[in-house]
Amino acid sequence: MKEYYNIQNRKYFYHNFQKLNPLLFLFLIVITFGFYLIEWFYQTSKIFEILDDEAFLSERVFFVIFLFPTTWYFINYFSTKLGFVNLFIDITERVVWAFLIFLIIKFLYDFACSFGRITETYGLFWFFILLIPILGVILIQLEINHLINKIEIKKKSNLFYS
Repeated sequence: MKEYYNIQNRKYFYHNFQKLNPLLFLFLIVITFGFYLIEWFYQTSKIFEILDDEAFLSERVFFVIFLFPTTWYFINYFSTKLGFVNLFIDITERVVWAFLIFLIIKFLYDFACSFGRITETYGLFWFFILLIPILGVILIQLEINHLINKIEIKKKSNLFYS
């Protein structure tokens, strides 16, 4: 397990993040129809991989949040358009959607736990926050902004007193 309390790890973590205004963050999510959110999860997960041995692979973001649900949606859409609706397909549809929801919740849990380990906060708390659509991600970005400010203030005070 990597050392989370190492100040170099923290500086690297916060150095790779940019402060982002919550309203701009929300605007980017809305204007890109949610694709910015997928990109944000992916970029954040890549940083988690570097700092946390227990972090999940960042490629999982693309597959779990975008590719699997989109593919299943189109398979389901075209099968109903072609008239392949019967009891077996209806049951399969419900099972697959339930499995996809489980995968997304598992992804959010792993993401929140990695975030909690790296920032030395409670991962389970961030998991429950992430369950609130859009607002949870904005709150995580606000926490990142707050922690970046703390690092910058410490850096400035160390420069002033040296």
